[in-house]
Amino acid sequence: MKHAPRRHHRYHFHLRLITAVFLLVVAGTIAALSIYYVNDRPGARIGPTTYRRGTSYDGISSRSSDVFDRGVHYVIEYPVTGVSTIDSTVASYIDQLRGSMAVPADDPYLGGDTGEFNASYLVRSANRDYISIVAQVNITYPMDVGVHDAAYWTFDRHTGQVISLEQLFGDRAADGVARAVLYIRQALGEQAAKRHERVDDAYLERVVTADTIRDFLVRDRSTIEFDFGQGTVAPESAGPVTVALSIDRLQLFLQNDQARRLLEVANVTTARSTGSEVTTECSRIKCIALTFDDGPGAETGRLLDILKAKRAHASFFVIGGGVRRNAALVKREVTEGHTVGNHTMTHPSLTLVTDSVLRSEIATTNSLISQITGVRPHFVRPPNGAVNAHVASLFGEEGMAGVLWSIDTRDWADHSSDIIYNRVIAGARPGAIVVLHDIHPTSVNAVPRIIDKLQAQGYRFVSLDEMLGNVPAGKIYSSL
Repeated sequence: MKHAPRRHHRYHFHLRLITAVFLLVVAGTIAALSIYYVNDRPGARIGPTTYRRGTSYDGISSRSSDVFDRGVHYVIEYPVTGVSTIDSTVASYIDQLRGSMAVPADDPYLGGDTGEFNASYLVRSANRDYISIVAQVNITYPMDVGVHDAAYWTFDRHTGQVISLEQLFGDRAADGVARAVLYIRQALGEQAAKRHERVDDAYLERVVTADTIRDFLVRDRSTIEFDFGQGTVAPESAGPVTVALSIDRLQLFLQNDQARRLLEVANVTTARSTGSEVTTECSRIKCIALTFDDGPGAETGRLLDILKAKRAHASFFVIGGGVRRNAALVKREVTEGHTVGNHTMTHPSLTLVTDSVLRSEIATTNSLISQITGVRPHFVRPPNGAVNAHVASLFGEEGMAGVLWSIDTRDWADHSSDIIYNRVIAGARPGAIVVLHDIHPTSVNAVPRIIDKLQAQGYRFVSLDEMLGNVPAGKIYSSL
């Protein structure tokens, strides 16, 4: 009697165990089928999960989505700026790449793997007038095939429109963009050299052009940035590549209201707009000023012969080391009616040195020139054209006026006499200041043609002393 209940309990226990196992199997099968149905069936979706979160910039939040669709896992974060045009521009870029990704879920070679699409954004900087945004996309296909892409824009927050690099430079866009292209190529070459990689100049010339850097980012009030993503201008192993350009070397091209809303722009002006009366003869006749940097050197004597034969005056911004080696040439420059200006002792970017170093660079060079010629320079040209308001104020303390240019030959990059000649003739205007370098034979070779052509048009070639006279110190000039 005692064993019957025990056998009865064992029977029910086995029944329950069998039932439980059966139910687990059924549940597992249903779950597996469900997962297959939901995840692998073309067009299936999990989510989307959408939420908003704040950023470190007021008025900007995120809209995120986590979706599985047709064998691809999409994780996307979109910016929400409150300006529909901005939001749609960024979203369109991301969605266009998303639409281009297709992984067939039933491909037998994928082994059940899925692709992944990750997209997000970064706000580089923003204020009430503008916002700079980088969108970044990483696409991972099965079998570990990856694609990286990035796009960036600076938007006007009032209109929602993209501010292009050409718009940033305004009426000096042609020269400004050309300079930016050259500086970016240089920076990429320097980055490659630091990674001990061979620099392919021809490749950089193809991928970094005026068309490929139409957009830019504002990193801060003194820096613009170009984000090339990963694997575009350098090997994948180099990671994301970014080039930051200080605006100190671009001040000449930023003299407009648009640039001043975004950046801390130093004032570069014309002599006529300083409020002081310019009494030189060039106020009445067609004058143009050829200026030559980085000498004196091996080509300077030949250039002086050309100028003498053509009865033309010019200006020479000399470097202290060259002055020491070629004192006779510097003396000849002054004797034959040319202006000798200060281009520092060692050619540093003056925005990157201490105040004491800057003063020493200027004062030592002035002293050398004065000892040789008996004339103390009044004009200084900052190396690389790098200047800001503080540097200009230090020029003023030294009794110097800064001089940039209005015609940019870029003869240091394009060693072609024909190109140099064409740029000068195309840009010639009364009161223009041309920048050249008398250390390059191709530049000196272009001078006779330039003089002959413009003299035939009624231009007189004058020195800066003849064109500008004794303009106030502490200011930066680009033309009469």
